[in-house]
Amino acid sequence: MFALFVSKTFSNPKVCSIAADHTAVEYFHRNQERLFPNAHIDIATTCLTYLSFEKFERRIYQNYRELESLLIENPFYVYAALNWGHHARGEAEESIKDMTLEFLRDGPKVDCASKVMLMRRKILPRRSTSGTHVSAFFGLVTILRHQLEDTDTQADASLRDGSNRTPLLFAAANGHELAVQLLLSRAIVDLNLRSMFGWTPLLYAASNGHQPVVKLLLLQRSINVNEKNMHGWTPLFYAVTNGDEQMVELLLSRDDVDVNLADPSGQTPLSKAAENGYGPVVKLLLLRVDIDVNAEDRVGLTALFFAVKNGRESVVEQLLEREGVVVDLKDENGLGLLSIAAKNGHYAVVKLLLQRADIDVNSKDAEGQTPVSHAARNGHVGVVQLLVARNDVNIQSTDNKGRTPLVSTVEN
Repeated sequence: MFALFVSKTFSNPKVCSIAADHTAVEYFHRNQERLFPNAHIDIATTCLTYLSFEKFERRIYQNYRELESLLIENPFYVYAALNWGHHARGEAEESIKDMTLEFLRDGPKVDCASKVMLMRRKILPRRSTSGTHVSAFFGLVTILRHQLEDTDTQADASLRDGSNRTPLLFAAANGHELAVQLLLSRAIVDLNLRSMFGWTPLLYAASNGHQPVVKLLLLQRSINVNEKNMHGWTPLFYAVTNGDEQMVELLLSRDDVDVNLADPSGQTPLSKAAENGYGPVVKLLLLRVDIDVNAEDRVGLTALFFAVKNGRESVVEQLLEREGVVVDLKDENGLGLLSIAAKNGHYAVVKLLLQRADIDVNSKDAEGQTPVSHAARNGHVGVVQLLVARNDVNIQSTDNKGRTPLVSTVEN
């Protein structure tokens, strides 16, 4: 938008000293609609005109190196390819419909623009993308509806591009609710069709936090809510990792979602939420009767272990209240939960663990060190005091080298 251009321009001290109080910037922001009522239409028209130049359809670019010289010689091309659709969306669509459709029918020009549009880390899409895919990508509902109804263009809502992606996937990935709704109503689309890298519309929508789109997709009973992508992550796993409480709640509304489905490392959604300290998300997951609170990853670590290790007090408290939760855990070095909390100086977590009757306060690791030894060696005075206040803590316990907690403290 012009206001954004003005903002960037006047924020540069080399351009104008008025940047000190941003008076001009504020003025343009306040009066944008009055001063530039057709800004989006004008910018979209300019971008489409530029993208339609003949020199941009002369060849098919196979890699970034081939395309790089074109982008260097034509620096505006990048902005035009990435943003024309955003300016064209909404009220501007009807005004420039004919111009937009003419561009989207031109295969070579669309191919060049979409390569820039979909480029990631200087890696180009393997094959061309259709005009229907581009409309869905930008959420151009008016244009998309015309494409689907135009028998001459033979546009198809289930059309796949070179990476096995459908228009529905693009619309869902970018959170275009109306476009998703349109595509779902116009054709029988395989909702579980995976792209080349294993992504489905639901996976993209959930990972990007697009709740309205996820709601629409979950209404389709044929959708697989447990589909994994190439990283081995499900929609629920992404929602949990993002700490998106509302998205998690939305996905959990489906009875068929597998709350214990783990990623390649063996971590479940619960252990991931516990690791990151997402208390509200943990609370939602624990409401499921089918949740496995003691599910172990590939090296035998549980949700409680991750919460203790990272000092997530509220999560530890929630997990310890769960009936059947196992506290007699050790990692690959033989460190128990209490030792890990003591070693890291997590006072509040140590205090919670000490309330458990089944916690071993003198548990030794592979080096023969106890929780109080770890606290002493690392200088966590408060934790040491908390531990030695217990009558059953052996402060004379020696490790494999014959050192007591006091000797360890002196050495460090």
